[in-house]
Amino acid sequence: MQNPRSLITALAATAFLACPAWANLIVSDNADSLSLFSDTGTKILDYSTSLVNPQQVVTDNSGHVYVAEYGTPGAYDGNVKMYHIASGTFIRDILPPNLYAPTGVAFNPANPDEIIVIAQYSAGASQLGRWFTSATGASAGANSNLGVPYAGIYYNPTISGGAPEGIYAAAPAGAVQYYNSSTLNWGPYEIPAIPDIGTSAPNGIAGLGTDLFFANNNGDVIKYSGGVQTTIVDNTDGYYGITNDGTNLWVAQYVSGFAGRYDTSGNLNGFFPLTNPVGIAYTTINFNPSSYPIVVNNPSFENGFTGDPNTGWANAEGGTWGSPYIPGSELSPPADGLAAGFGNGGTAYQIISNHTILAGTYTILVDVGQRNDGFYTPFSMAVFSVNGPGGDQGLGGYSLATDPPVGGWSTLTATITINNGDPAIGGNLQLNLNSPGVQTVVDNVRISYAAPSSQIPTLTIQQVSGSQVRLAWPTSALGWMLETSTSLLPGSWTDSTATITVEGEENAVYEPISGKRFYRLYK
Repeated sequence: MQNPRSLITALAATAFLACPAWANLIVSDNADSLSLFSDTGTKILDYSTSLVNPQQVVTDNSGHVYVAEYGTPGAYDGNVKMYHIASGTFIRDILPPNLYAPTGVAFNPANPDEIIVIAQYSAGASQLGRWFTSATGASAGANSNLGVPYAGIYYNPTISGGAPEGIYAAAPAGAVQYYNSSTLNWGPYEIPAIPDIGTSAPNGIAGLGTDLFFANNNGDVIKYSGGVQTTIVDNTDGYYGITNDGTNLWVAQYVSGFAGRYDTSGNLNGFFPLTNPVGIAYTTINFNPSSYPIVVNNPSFENGFTGDPNTGWANAEGGTWGSPYIPGSELSPPADGLAAGFGNGGTAYQIISNHTILAGTYTILVDVGQRNDGFYTPFSMAVFSVNGPGGDQGLGGYSLATDPPVGGWSTLTATITINNGDPAIGGNLQLNLNSPGVQTVVDNVRISYAAPSSQIPTLTIQQVSGSQVRLAWPTSALGWMLETSTSLLPGSWTDSTATITVEGEENAVYEPISGKRFYRLYK
């Protein structure tokens, strides 16, 4: 997890701009991760680091992200997983019946409860389907008589590039295939017939303005406008996913390991390094760097225990916890997802290995249920700092103030404050869920972090003469360094060598105005 940054940009002799931290791009990669990045390459959070061959990524209009998880080659154990964009919370698996090894997923803004999935069967046969996102395995229609698509898919909502409204699927054998969004009929079966768009080795499809754009495995980005194809990027990289931010195109450059930003003429105007990116999607979430969502693996117990506390829930020695438990008439449905976790004595525990403890306030919430058949014992949770430079240590034990209602749920809230200098800093949080008796039922474990206000200083900048600016930040901001760059590309920042003077309660630096320079505080 990245540390917070305060970023101020000096753009010209008399114009200065504070740059917000936008969390823009969601990327799947060959390291089996799905992650959220700012458009300058700062990783904001991991949704998962244990996917099996994640492929295309898409977002909807309600703050969710979906990833097509191909699964193990030949095993046909793939899925489509759904997450909250802002919190990183896993919501559910969307596993359509008889649909295996999905590679493409698209969202139809005209039908906000549906996604479109393309999956590859054994022997190369494929299926295209519309699936409801509000319930697992609910189909809104399917077509199993496709051509040979098994890569990216795109819903084209308007007449763009001379291509009609509908679903477009990349078939790397050499075409972009059209499907009617209502009937799911393949182009040749439409009346009048809609021909495929012949293009070499396509993998990804995106629309921008009135044009369509294809990214292919030959390293090309192709513009489709007015029925005419034009290659706007031509190199030897292998391109997979493609998306847009409303102005530019973003391409997942698998071979070289970059997310590349291109204008619609094919000019490269930004990039950042990744590990063999496959799928890429854009979101307009505005990320507040003072509050970090922290990912809990399997937070709603929709999946079974992994046995490894670094990747999910595990039982302590002698524990008898498990999941998923789907409540029936004895308990109202859980707050999130369909299942819950349950214990008959013992402890379930997880180490939050994707986040390093910082000074600040952590809030941990756990929903606790009481069955209406008399099976309930008071639940408690212990929190530890582990694997840190200060050694393993307890951060407190927490219990519900009152029992949940019979047949219903209550929320346990644990608030933990970590001060500067605390030996817990640098370690990982470990959550121990304790079942002191029979049928302890829990669900929806979530963690949030808020930095102390003194930890995120403001860097101010003002012109003090015709040729000089003053940069200043509070002297109470211990450990923060001033960095400078002539661009916003990753790896371009260096420590400022300017002299720092203390003026009252501020550190101050005076810099000459000379061209374009960027400044930030970094810790």
